[in-house]
Amino acid sequence: MNTFIPFILRPLCLILALAGSAWSAPQVQTALSSRFIARGETTLLEIVISNGSPSPEMPQPPAVSDVTIQPAGFGNKPLPGRRLAQVFQYLVSSYKIGRHVIPPFSLTVNGDKITTQPIEFAVFNPDDLKWSEATAGDVRFRYAAAFLSLKSDPYENESVPVEIKLYVPGDLAVADWAIPEFERDGVTSWRFQPSESKGTVNLLGRSYYSIGYPSTLSPTRSGTVAIGPASIRLMTQQVIIDGFARRDYVPANLSIPKLELQVRKLPDGAPEGFSNAVGRFTAIASTSQTEVREGDPVSVDIEVTGTGNLDTLEAPKPIDDTGWKIYESSANARGDERREISGSMVFHQFMRPLSAKTSVPAFRLVYFDPDLAAYKTVLTEPIPLKVLPSLKDATGGVIAAMPPQAAGIPLERMAAI
Repeated sequence: MNTFIPFILRPLCLILALAGSAWSAPQVQTALSSRFIARGETTLLEIVISNGSPSPEMPQPPAVSDVTIQPAGFGNKPLPGRRLAQVFQYLVSSYKIGRHVIPPFSLTVNGDKITTQPIEFAVFNPDDLKWSEATAGDVRFRYAAAFLSLKSDPYENESVPVEIKLYVPGDLAVADWAIPEFERDGVTSWRFQPSESKGTVNLLGRSYYSIGYPSTLSPTRSGTVAIGPASIRLMTQQVIIDGFARRDYVPANLSIPKLELQVRKLPDGAPEGFSNAVGRFTAIASTSQTEVREGDPVSVDIEVTGTGNLDTLEAPKPIDDTGWKIYESSANARGDERREISGSMVFHQFMRPLSAKTSVPAFRLVYFDPDLAAYKTVLTEPIPLKVLPSLKDATGGVIAAMPPQAAGIPLERMAAI
């Protein structure tokens, strides 16, 4: 019989801010504690809502062939900045080996209908696990560990869910699951961090803990690339008897073998405007300024939503910048949700009209869809704008406001790559 043991609910850092102003739209994030489960194993699905008040009724799980989705509860979860998010939890399991897609959930937030992004996971045959031996003091035990990827042949710059998956005996008291150290060749990846939820599954005739270290990976070149090998230093708790019984912490070193991927080149014939976007995206542009003086800056927010390399995405560009002074754009940093390939990225673009304009031009995002193996283009809608004549100073010179400085890339974001 399989059970599931949630850790303390992990906070998802969903703070979006720039130059003192916050993006206050509701943020909805869907995540699995593990995207790779053995046949019959259970994983925890969470729908996390911040900056909004969801209806308290549990959203109805979508029907998925050969997959069981059971509601597990609704509650609060702490976020940075002494904020709380609301979270719906579901237990997901399947006995069907292969890849499965959980379709979008539909829920009501602040009175509006919102749908989540679909999320994919894989079920594998536990007989395929490779077993090794490790020691923790005088205790010798068998464990299984592997790098797992949803794709073995991604495209250049494509973000792919990857995970380190561990199986250790259920009677091994692990006090700290630790952060792995690993090698990379031709890929970038976010830090692998243990999920705050673990499960149990019967393997080799006994109970084993299962825990995932989810992350994402992006190849930087075509051909053969690799991640790993890796090592994890678990800290176990044992009872030591040396005259009297006492508890002590004993390390155990686990090894994870290298995973190789065969990366495909992006096809020739990319349309004008393509830079590095790989995935499936939509884009919406908005501004709170509908009337400005000639020469004054306009602040435009472009929200890109979808699945792909959101964290390395370059900002969409206006399709016609004639008569505009375009400043360098900036982007909000994603938090823990950057380990998920689906979500949103908000870009902030300052632009100054140099002549009378009736609208902010449409912005264009050209991306490569790896599932369709085709380039696609999305355009935002032009935004109506009224430009008034510029003000003059006493000498007849033009008085123009200076645009706020663009926010730099946070140090933590750069260091995590």
